[in-house]
Amino acid sequence: GRRSHPVAVNSCLRDLGAFEWARDSIGTVPRTVRLRLLAELALLRKGVDALVIVSPDRHGGDPVDWWRFAREVAGREKAVLVIAGDASAAAIAAASLVERFGETGPDTFDEDPGRDDTDELPDLIVTEPLEEGV
Repeated sequence: GRRSHPVAVNSCLRDLGAFEWARDSIGTVPRTVRLRLLAELALLRKGVDALVIVSPDRHGGDPVDWWRFAREVAGREKAVLVIAGDASAAAIAAASLVERFGETGPDTFDEDPGRDDTDELPDLIVTEPLEEGV
């Protein structure tokens, strides 16, 4: 284990970037910070090569935040398993799609985005703008 006297605890919190919550109870620490803090403490133990995060979504917050943290830990050559609900998985997948498309969206555009046939425009998706009169 690690030392538990106040000086050692404050030093560890400072090293982990969580010193501002040193006087707070763990339940009042923001969700993402709490997850990161508990995970980092677990990873500080000798011989820990893997991290299992169970139901991080049960505390609320943005699933993308803890997913980024899990990927960051995996980037440190640690095995990471996250067990979460379907809604969190869908939110992470949606955020990933948005990120891949960037702010500009896909490289195609729809000349008639409504596709409801209430106008004279053809229902056609094109990859280059149509020339006038074509």
